[in-house]
Amino acid sequence: MKITMETINQEKLSKLIQSYKSEFNKYIDQELYKWRAVAHFQKYWDIDAPDFREMLNTALNFKDDNLLVGSMYFPKVMLNRFCEVDVAAVKEMFVNLYNEGLDLAERINSFIAISDDLINRYNPEMKHYQDNRAISTYLWLKFPDKYFIYKSSCVASLVDKLGCEYKKQNKLKGQNIVNVYAIYNQIAETLNQDAELQQMLKSSLTDD
Repeated sequence: MKITMETINQEKLSKLIQSYKSEFNKYIDQELYKWRAVAHFQKYWDIDAPDFREMLNTALNFKDDNLLVGSMYFPKVMLNRFCEVDVAAVKEMFVNLYNEGLDLAERINSFIAISDDLINRYNPEMKHYQDNRAISTYLWLKFPDKYFIYKSSCVASLVDKLGCEYKKQNKLKGQNIVNVYAIYNQIAETLNQDAELQQMLKSSLTDD
């Protein structure tokens, strides 16, 4: 599904941004942990580390973590379990995911496909939790200026508020993220042009 610039109602977006700015201090306090998570990941991530499993656990072990941990949601735990089965395969999953020369949807689908194989080898009765939300988080941690966290409930709320024509395509898992990113990139372009909001954000960030 192709997303065009006309899919976002700019008037609705402007109203949402103004509403966000009016309560910015409340919202930003709830979001600063994401900056800390990125800083932590960037500090410890090293694809060529001698002990990939230990490096992966350390890089993803950031504080205030509701990104890869939740009620009945354990993608980070399962990555560690996968390393017990085939650490080389897990490493290759991330090498491929972070290869910007490859199609994004194909990278995502490949990550899921290998996870399907690994869970069958580890315990086919379990779930691996390597879904669009987890994979988009891995992408965002590595390339925070390019990618966004995908969460289906947030997407549904956002497109409804903006009057977008986006529809989730369950059989095209990677393409779902690509389609949402097309919308998010439009929003980001507008946000980046808002000098007032940029200054509010800049003044809220600390050294960590």
